[in-house]
Amino acid sequence: MKFRTRFLVMSAIIAALVLCSAVVTFASDNEKGVGSLYITSEDPVEKGRAWVEASPDKTNKAKGSIKLYDEKGVIIFEGEATQIKGRGESSWKGEKKPYQIKLSEKTDLLSTGDEANKSKTWILLANYYDHSNMRNMLAFDLAAAIGMKNPIEYKMVNLYYDGEYRGLYMLCEKVMIGSGRLEINDLEAENEEANPDVDLTDLDVKVGKTANGATYHYCVGMKNPENYSGGYLLEIDYAERAAEEISYFTTSRGYNLVVKSPECCSMEEMDFIASKYQAFEDALYEGGSFDRLVNTDAKEEGEAAEAKLSDYIDLETAAQCYIINELSKNNDGFISSSFISLDKDDGVLKLGPVWDYDSTFGLAMNYDKVRTGNPKDLYTGTYGIGEQLLKNAEFRNIVKDMYINKVYPLINNVFLGPASYDNDTALRSIDYYKNVLAQSTSADAEVWNYSNFDESCEVIRSFVAERNKWLYSEISRWNEDGTKSFDDVAPAAWYYDIVEEAYRTGLMKGVSAARFNPNEVMTRAQVAQVLYNIGDKKTDGFAAIFSDIDNSHWAYKAVNWAVGKGIVTGYSNETFRPERSISRQELVTMLYRSAGSPLVDINTIYAFEDGGEVKDYSLSAMQWAINEGLLAGYEDNTIRPADGASRAEVAAIMLRYCKCE
Repeated sequence: MKFRTRFLVMSAIIAALVLCSAVVTFASDNEKGVGSLYITSEDPVEKGRAWVEASPDKTNKAKGSIKLYDEKGVIIFEGEATQIKGRGESSWKGEKKPYQIKLSEKTDLLSTGDEANKSKTWILLANYYDHSNMRNMLAFDLAAAIGMKNPIEYKMVNLYYDGEYRGLYMLCEKVMIGSGRLEINDLEAENEEANPDVDLTDLDVKVGKTANGATYHYCVGMKNPENYSGGYLLEIDYAERAAEEISYFTTSRGYNLVVKSPECCSMEEMDFIASKYQAFEDALYEGGSFDRLVNTDAKEEGEAAEAKLSDYIDLETAAQCYIINELSKNNDGFISSSFISLDKDDGVLKLGPVWDYDSTFGLAMNYDKVRTGNPKDLYTGTYGIGEQLLKNAEFRNIVKDMYINKVYPLINNVFLGPASYDNDTALRSIDYYKNVLAQSTSADAEVWNYSNFDESCEVIRSFVAERNKWLYSEISRWNEDGTKSFDDVAPAAWYYDIVEEAYRTGLMKGVSAARFNPNEVMTRAQVAQVLYNIGDKKTDGFAAIFSDIDNSHWAYKAVNWAVGKGIVTGYSNETFRPERSISRQELVTMLYRSAGSPLVDINTIYAFEDGGEVKDYSLSAMQWAINEGLLAGYEDNTIRPADGASRAEVAAIMLRYCKCE
């Protein structure tokens, strides 16, 4: 075993030295390349690498010294490391560990020449699951190329830790407030100044709640600076991870946001920032700059409610983050590792920088690998915050302009272009990245036992090429008002405006990104889902009711909700028959029950040629629908109660129902 270790170390060193000489000219012309970083522990026996990595919660912190060489072998920095510890969540579970290091003095380890980039804290990303070592490079460089403020800067390095070669790492900036990083007010420093001689991390933590429904955790007994309106860095994260932090809040819709800075917040500060974010979330989900279908106050006033989303969040930074998440099919997009900041007296939340893309761009290894591995179809725009953002016309127009005029040509001409392509952006071609990384990745692969560098790079090339082409086609179809034209919904069709409005308001989706299938008859489960979309969504823990629709069925929640509300019923054999086509009279009956089953006189239904064909259970419902203008009948004076209800007809009837409710 010792012989194999020595062999790997020597082969890696040789490969790294060869790489230095091989890429000097190429790298120096483009200000890229692979350097070498040496970490030497102060106590390598008792508190060396193995000790640091043995800590599941990353609390083992060592000291030592570091030496950093550029790709030419010229020393950049030599000095003391006051702290060496593990970092990351899922990445910390991999064999190849990521680290955070702190220096004794502020230093620009990336040699950018910018004094503002000097910092004590630096990150070493392992990219263990990405055998190309390229995905984070692509995401960070693309962010810089499209003009994202404070993008993550980095340098690729061969890491030697206590005399042992540990592979290829990304030495990069940490997402944090400070000069050369996220350049906003440093509220954490102001908190420390307002609370001298107090270890804020030792204070008790209590729970509070904002007036608009967010629950927050704050430190008891802290004093505030006079102005605490800004200097916040938030991270959207999973509940279990947020619970490990000191200051965090949970919104009324269940999103968890950690306050990364200040780490310790007073009750006033937490109430302020949690209220601010909750107000944004409410505007996002209930308003935006599009008409709300469900808003009691607005209906009573006789007009649609409007809330300008740009009053709460910077739409340009939101569009930048959305595009990179959507292009890469990042399954953590707006769920985890998603950062938001608020500067002093700014009043508007800003998204970014982008972070953590080592399992994206076609690397389908997560729980949603079928979808993330497919280069077609919208992804980030189909759930949560991303889905709600896409309902906003102003946001969609910003995304469209940014993608068509910036992102698409950058990907098509630069990333997928020739290695020698002359451009003045941070982004480079995939062949350029491959050339820089090839030999170091070969050495990395020897240590971590993989051999598919070329294959992994080709997965990225193929995925990005097809995804960029598909997104260009998809986004190009978005109209000026932010809506999207489906391929099978012609502008001359009677249902064109109806389908566009139903899609724009989130009432109904297409059957795919390009098709709505307007003439397809809907099923009982599909109609239940549409009603659920516009309802209160409170299921009250309804258990499984029908033998043919268990909790694995896509419409399980919607059907159980509809049963609990008395909107739908099953059949005598305890089945629901979710895939059965729904008739016009069944559809209207569901809406009638949803409206509370008001009393009506059966007086005009028999004026239709086929009024007598309406089933007894639906007579009152059909009459009510006629009275409310939901049904008008056909040109031949029929109402066709038993005919299947098409998707276009359901959209029309549902829109009328929402507006008259």
